[in-house]
Amino acid sequence: MSRFVIAARQGENHWAFYGLTLLVLLLAFVIGQVPIAQIIDYKVSQGSLTPTMLEAFSATLDFAILGLPTYAGLILMLLGHILATVVLCVSVIYVHKRPLKSVITSRVTVDYKRILFAFGLWMVLSVGAELVLYTIYPEDYTFIFNWHSWWPLLLVSLFILPIQTSFEELFIRGYLLQALGFVTRSKWVIVVVTSVIFAAMHLGNPEVREFGLGMMAFYYLSVAFFLVIITLLDDGLELALGIHAATNVYGAAIVSFKGSVLQTDALVKVQELNPLSMIALFFGMVLLFSIIAHRKYHLKKFSSLFQPIENIKPDALRTDI
Repeated sequence: MSRFVIAARQGENHWAFYGLTLLVLLLAFVIGQVPIAQIIDYKVSQGSLTPTMLEAFSATLDFAILGLPTYAGLILMLLGHILATVVLCVSVIYVHKRPLKSVITSRVTVDYKRILFAFGLWMVLSVGAELVLYTIYPEDYTFIFNWHSWWPLLLVSLFILPIQTSFEELFIRGYLLQALGFVTRSKWVIVVVTSVIFAAMHLGNPEVREFGLGMMAFYYLSVAFFLVIITLLDDGLELALGIHAATNVYGAAIVSFKGSVLQTDALVKVQELNPLSMIALFFGMVLLFSIIAHRKYHLKKFSSLFQPIENIKPDALRTDI
C-alpha cells in the first residue's frame, strides 16, 4: 500500500487551496529576491557595478563580482527558499489541515536516521566518484583552502543550504506528488510530471549555458527520476532528503566547478568538467546507493511502481499517519 502517496486524502483538497499555496509560494520567492535587487541597485548607483559586470553576474551567479563573500551570496540566494519553506509548512497545516509529517513520510515519525544514512552514503559515493575523475583529469583540479572564507561557507552549507533542498523535496516529491496521486491514481504520471517540474525548475541554472540544454535536461531528469522512484519505493522522503542535501552541500563546500550555480570558495575548484563522465558516474552512484539502501531498508520491489494507487478512505489513514 502506497500510504505516502495517498496521504493527501486525509486533508482538505479543493483545487483552490493548491492554487492559493502556489500563488503565495511564488510571492515568497519574489520577496526573497528583494535584498539581492537592492544590493545590485545600490552598487549600480555608486558606479561600482558596470553593465558588463552585471551581465557576468547574471550569467554565473558569482557573488564575488558584487564584492560579496561567497557564503553571504549563498545566504542571499536561499532567502526565497527559506520563506517558501515557511509558506509551504503553514499551508499544509492550516490550509490543507493535515500533519506536516504527512508530506515527509508514511512512518509514524520522521526517520532522521534514514536522512543521515542517505546523506553520509551519498557523500562517500560523491568523494569516490570525484577521485575517479581526478585520476582521469588531474590537470583540471585546483586545491584551494582559505580557512577564513571556508568555515562560514561550511556552516551555511550544513545548516542553511539543506533548507533549500528540503523545500524542493517537500514541495515536488511531497506536496505535488501527493496532489497528483490524489487526482490521477497513477504512479507513473507522478514520476514523469514531478520529474519534468524538477528539471524545468533548474533549467535557468548556469550549468545549462555551460554544458548545453540537452545535456543538462537529461541530467536533471535523471536525478529527478531517481529521487522520486526511491521515494515511492521507500514510502517516504527521508532518503531523497539526505541525497539532495548531500549533493548540494558537496557542491557548495567541497568541490565547485566552472559553470556551477554554486560559485563558492569550496576546497576544490574544477576548471573543466566533463559532463558525460559526470553523468556516467552519477548512474554508478545510483546503482550502488540503491543496492545498499535496498539491503538496509528492504525497499519495495521496482514492480510495485506498476501497481495502481489504492483507493482508501481518509479515516483509514489517520490512525497510521
